[in-house]
Amino acid sequence: MTLILTVSTPYLADTLLPEPRIEPPTAAYSALAELSSARLTATERDLVAKVISGARLSDADALALYQLDNLPLLSLMAHSVRLAKHGLRTYFNRNFHIEPTNICVYTCSFCSFARRPGEDGSWEYSLEQIEEQV
Repeated sequence: MTLILTVSTPYLADTLLPEPRIEPPTAAYSALAELSSARLTATERDLVAKVISGARLSDADALALYQLDNLPLLSLMAHSVRLAKHGLRTYFNRNFHIEPTNICVYTCSFCSFARRPGEDGSWEYSLEQIEEQV
């Protein structure tokens, strides 16, 4: 079992940029729209049009994106939506993982982490020890 604490920290990207390069939401889709008129397949153009219009992508659309295997297009689409929705405000997560034990009842051949109960190197933290780590 792993305990995960996630802290979301708001971060304004424009605090590091003297002049923001993109002003959402109007310009957020400009590169995407320009790209869609040139080098995309019909399916890709349809998906881009749907994203630009603000429509939610369906499961079939997601499958089509996966099958198209066009990671640069997917990245540009996601970035455009993020800019349109949130501007230059970005959130980063800092995850803090606490492993309360390395004792495991399974014997997976690939795992070098887990130990059997009573085995050398096995450990289990008490609640007090976990609180100290936090």
